[in-house]
Amino acid sequence: MHSAGWQWAMLGGLLGSVRTGNKSFWPGWEYFETHKADGEVFNQAMTSLSASVIDPVLASYDFSDIHKLKGIGGGYGSLLAAVLKANPKM
Repeated sequence: MHSAGWQWAMLGGLLGSVRTGNKSFWPGWEYFETHKADGEVFNQAMTSLSASVIDPVLASYDFSDIHKLKGIGGGYGSLLAAVLKANPKM
């Protein structure tokens, strides 16, 4: 994912966005709707990252007061699924 053209394009526009507040440097999630292969790479990368943090997140964070939880940008939702499985009342 880190060597993908779309990733470099996004990162290339980031500094200008921070300096100016212009958020149009990246087309957003819609990009992956029309670039399915890039979306698949992104989702696999997020799933891989999530796999490495699921156990530490579950062990260190108290989710007992949360009644609704939304997963955004997490690939295929493995972290969200693990949190929901560990907290069935959510």
